[in-house]
Amino acid sequence: IDPTPAKFTIAGTLNTYTPVEIKGTVGLGAHRFSLQHTGRIDNFPMLQLSPYLVGALGTAIDSGRLSLKSALEIRENRLSARNELRMDELVVRTLDTEEAEKLQGQLPVPLDMALSMLRDSDGSIDLSVPIEGELSDLNIGLADVIVTALSKAISASVAPYLAYTALGPGGALAYLGIGLGKSLLKRADLPSISFAPGASQLEDT
Repeated sequence: IDPTPAKFTIAGTLNTYTPVEIKGTVGLGAHRFSLQHTGRIDNFPMLQLSPYLVGALGTAIDSGRLSLKSALEIRENRLSARNELRMDELVVRTLDTEEAEKLQGQLPVPLDMALSMLRDSDGSIDLSVPIEGELSDLNIGLADVIVTALSKAISASVAPYLAYTALGPGGALAYLGIGLGKSLLKRADLPSISFAPGASQLEDT
């Protein structure tokens, strides 16, 4: 078998309005399989994913559109994938109360609040879903992926959200100011300021 990775490209359309493109390389060397590809899907109707979500989380999707950018690599029996999801006009509802309560117990805030916190000014939700592990020991369920992605995204956005709701606009501005100050302190190119000991005023430089 030729160990040189072969290039491939797959392009098409799903449901008339959903363009799909996948391209990469695949290696079929003796006793060793490798795969590397990037993929993109735009405007996929999320209603078609509803049965899977109901089974995993007890929550149905009434409407929404999904766009996905993915980069995947399999090498030395190890999978590494980065998935960037964007969901537009997402509407969900609870169908299985028992499963939905399990989901609520695993998230830092209720699902409805989580989705509200994650929506941008256009009502869209962006999620990053990395997946990594040994293929021989990879056991990932849909519920685990969703809960982990939501929890990480919520943790990143909950601090400024709580600062605003608890302290008002001033508290949110103070939080952002602290973050800006920390980022400035990490810079190595800030100008130095010289002054004489005991001086009450700084000299112009």
